[in-house]
Amino acid sequence: MSARDAGRFLRIQRIHALRRLRWDNRLLLLAAAIGLAGGLLAAVYYLVLVGLTRWIWVTGPLSRWPMPVTCALGGALVGLAVRWLGSPVEISTVVNNIHLKEGRLDPRRSPSMAVNSLLSIAFGGSAGPEAPLVQICGSLGTWLGDKLRVRPRVIRTVTLSGMAAALGSFFGAPLGGALFALEIPHRRGLEYYEALMPAILSAAFAFLVLHGLTAAGVHWPFPPHLPPGLRDVGLGIGFGLVGAAAATLFIALFRTLFRALDRAPLHPVVRGAGGGLLLGLLSWHHPETLFFSEQQIALLFSAHHGAAGWLLLALIKAVAIGVTLGSGFRGGFIFPLFFIGACLGQAMHAFAPSIDVSLAMLAIMAGINVGVTKTPIATTVILVTLSGLSVFPVVLFASLASFLATLPIGMIETQASRARTAEG
Repeated sequence: MSARDAGRFLRIQRIHALRRLRWDNRLLLLAAAIGLAGGLLAAVYYLVLVGLTRWIWVTGPLSRWPMPVTCALGGALVGLAVRWLGSPVEISTVVNNIHLKEGRLDPRRSPSMAVNSLLSIAFGGSAGPEAPLVQICGSLGTWLGDKLRVRPRVIRTVTLSGMAAALGSFFGAPLGGALFALEIPHRRGLEYYEALMPAILSAAFAFLVLHGLTAAGVHWPFPPHLPPGLRDVGLGIGFGLVGAAAATLFIALFRTLFRALDRAPLHPVVRGAGGGLLLGLLSWHHPETLFFSEQQIALLFSAHHGAAGWLLLALIKAVAIGVTLGSGFRGGFIFPLFFIGACLGQAMHAFAPSIDVSLAMLAIMAGINVGVTKTPIATTVILVTLSGLSVFPVVLFASLASFLATLPIGMIETQASRARTAEG
């Protein structure tokens, strides 16, 4: 038997073995495989990102350069990556494909996203790895589904499972990450219910792989808090509305900055270098506004500012996000939004010291993220998981208050109801 015949025989046997399983069981098995592979991809991405960031800012020769110059160099390299590999897709395109293209994400765009986002984040861009990993692991789900010849209507489910693997592993919150992947395509809550268990299973396996292979993890030292009462829930609603107002202002600011930068007829290298230089200048006196804020949020607990100082820090971070994404850098904005919400919570506490700082920070973090992303369930689960506090009702009511208050607005324009898409 030739090598070609042997390969064909093995493929036929694999297909027959899958067909002997019930379809539901095959889908769960595929989701678990996507989770394992997605967790491995996330681990490699994380280790490269940590090593590259450390070389740039700590051990390498660039660590002796002025911060704005280093950021400008990073922006120029991002521009070169765009020039050579093409521009990576944005989250709005990913959401659009979930609705209108059977959920297919193009794996050929993953190398561009990986290189661009690693450079963007390592050189201090105010954007996180979650959006790049969503595209990379989501396209992995699409690729595996096509290789195994799953039904076209199931491609969306396996793609969502890949997205869940990315978010569940990176956030360190498998349930929250899976729910986030399923909520983000819609503006009014989760609608692709058939993908729920595959997404959770994929996120859980990805979490085990990433955290088994790396030291990834988030720890925010929130002060301890007593079990919440009705008064705390009422405060949570108020803080959620503060987050909703902040989300509205952020969306307006982001669109203004993004459109101004996007319309400028600049070469990608010039655009990137200029954006990087501006990022470095913005963070000259506030270096904690650089990067995607996973670790920087922890620094806020030991910082001391007045209410005006905290508001200024939130504003600088909001501008940094717009400059980052508008100048060609790629990454997600979830942790940066959490950073803004944490600053606003600290500002509320500085203005009125009787306010519990933990509740204010968490509730406004939830409010601003939900106002922008429309993910009330996932945001609640993620924040409660990462904070370690038993304030679930407070964060939930803050999320719901922001969700209801911001229904008419949104930043991801392709978010849509399932009934309005080409879904049968």
